[in-house]
Amino acid sequence: MFSLLTVGPDSVTLRGPTEARHGEAVTFECETSHSNPPASIQWTVNNATRNAEPTTRTEKSPRGGYVTKSSIVVSLGFDDKSKMVVCRAVNAELGVVKTEAKVLSVICKFCFLLIVKLISGLLFLVLTFSFLVHPFSVFNLRYVVFSRSKAASG
Repeated sequence: MFSLLTVGPDSVTLRGPTEARHGEAVTFECETSHSNPPASIQWTVNNATRNAEPTTRTEKSPRGGYVTKSSIVVSLGFDDKSKMVVCRAVNAELGVVKTEAKVLSVICKFCFLLIVKLISGLLFLVLTFSFLVHPFSVFNLRYVVFSRSKAASG
């Protein structure tokens, strides 16, 4: 008689982008190596557990046991600079945990920064606008305003 041994997942693989733009929603996929009993997948985004959204399915592995696959959608807000996405495969019965993480860098399409400084009684306002012209180049425009002298430059 054949019996399948218990085995925890040896690894977990996390697939997804490393860069995205503000306002986009990107998908990450996580897959365990074979495991018996099946492993569960837990997601964490910026140290917050995500329970409700992930879609998870378990399939029989050709190597025996089961492979667990899961995906999650991560939305990028306009205040986000980066997101840490963590996929954790857990076989609680065997006490096996495997983790994989990715950092998602957020590229801003149109960004501005306002710096206000008071120097020697003059108020300086520096506005910096950044426009993503090409994925590898950024066009910057700086505008300085002096409050008392009413001088402006571009």
